Order: sequence, then structure tokens, then C-alpha cells
Amino acid sequence: MTALRARLRRLAVAATAIAATLMPAGPAHAAADGTGWSSGWLYTSDTTFHFSARLPGAVVGGDGTDSDGTRSGLAAYVQDTSNDGVCVRGLAVAATGVLFDGTVCDGQPTQYFYPGAFSGSFSYTIFRVRPDGSGINSHATWVPDSASDPGLRHSGTGASWQYWAPGVILFSLTRNGVQFHGRGDVSGSARSTYGTIVRTGSSDCASGSLTDGTTVASNDACAPNWWADTPLKDFRGTISVRACASGACVDGLIPEAF
Repeated sequence: MTALRARLRRLAVAATAIAATLMPAGPAHAAADGTGWSSGWLYTSDTTFHFSARLPGAVVGGDGTDSDGTRSGLAAYVQDTSNDGVCVRGLAVAATGVLFDGTVCDGQPTQYFYPGAFSGSFSYTIFRVRPDGSGINSHATWVPDSASDPGLRHSGTGASWQYWAPGVILFSLTRNGVQFHGRGDVSGSARSTYGTIVRTGSSDCASGSLTDGTTVASNDACAPNWWADTPLKDFRGTISVRACASGACVDGLIPEAF
């Protein structure tokens, strides 16, 4: 496991720990089918980016600018979209501290936030909580630092996933030179996923990989517009996804719904 892959795994563990700390325990729940779960970030131009996350009845998102790795002009929001007796919390954190932290409940207006400029990576987490503060579920997403990787600042670069239907996951990672997209299926304890790597642009080779921290599947595509399938079977828990081209990568984490 590479240093960055290990770092992503630590971030996933840390996000889970933060969520557990910030959400008081509620009644136990059976594993969910993921309906309504999604997250993603995208460079909409070479200098602008968008991020969003969803849970049932809950949306957290925002837009900002990125100038040589300094992110500014961030406009973020936390929205409750369903009168279901559940509250929505959105939290974003950078190395400089908390960027925003807000909670809205049934009938309350959307909260908007305008944090100051910051550099480096940041994470954002969406929570569903009961009015008494006890937690229901959550998931977190990490957006990498573009100061140390200027190639990220390219229109179309991004990572996203969604539970498209009960027990069906779709994911996509893109950066200059590579596209990696695929599907995962969950049926009880039987979990499998596969991805298709496409070499784009002038990269020598493109590669993609999937891992749950124990089982790893990877493949390469080394001809223009060539593709290669990458199957991963019998995985457990969070899936770490990576797409690389010309020595640079983009990563994502797909959580197991609960």
C-alpha cells in the first residue's frame, strides 16, 4: 500500500472517529442499502471548483475559486430537504481549522457560510441527526491539496460516487490523461465492484485500482482511448479508488452505507 493510499485509509478512519465523536450514539440500525447517499467534488474550470454530499433528506455543498492552491470565495450551504423529523449537519475542516459547521431541521431555512481563504486539502462531512442530537448516519469526503499538485487544477478533474439504486454504487474519477469509472453491487454480505480505466490525452499509460485495505484489484490502459477492466470481489467496508496518469493520481473513498 502506497504512502498516499495509507494516508487515505487513515483519513477514512479519522473521519469515522470524528463522526462517532460528534454524533452521540442512537439506537442500533441495520445496514442500509445506500439509497440517497452520494458525494463528489469537481473542478468546473481551471480556477473554480464545486463539492456536494447527500444523505436522504440532506444536502451539503459549495463552490469556490482556486488560485495556485489558495482556495477562496467559498460559498457553502447546509439544507434539509425533507420534513422527516431528522436534522442535517454539515461540517468542513481544513488545516487552518473549521471552515463551516451548521445544523438545520425541518422547516428551518438553508444555512449559508462564507469562510475565508485557505490553502491545502480540506474535508467535508454530512450528518443526519435526531432533534435530540443522537446520530443516525454520516459520510466524509477529502478534497486534495492543489498547491502540491497543480495538475488537479484542470477543468473536469474530480471524484464522485453515488448509490444509484438500492445496493448499486456508481463511481467516477477523472484527471488529465485518465478516466476511471465503474459500478459496485451489494447483496447482503456479497459485495463486488469493477471499474473501467480509459487512457485519454497524451499520457504514456493510465491505471486504476480498487481496494478495501485487504483485497486489491488494479489494471493499466497503455494505448490511446484503450480501456481495461478492474474487478474486485468479496470486498468489505470502505472502498479506496485511485486513477493515475503520467505519475499523478486522483483518489476517492466510497463508504459502506449504514
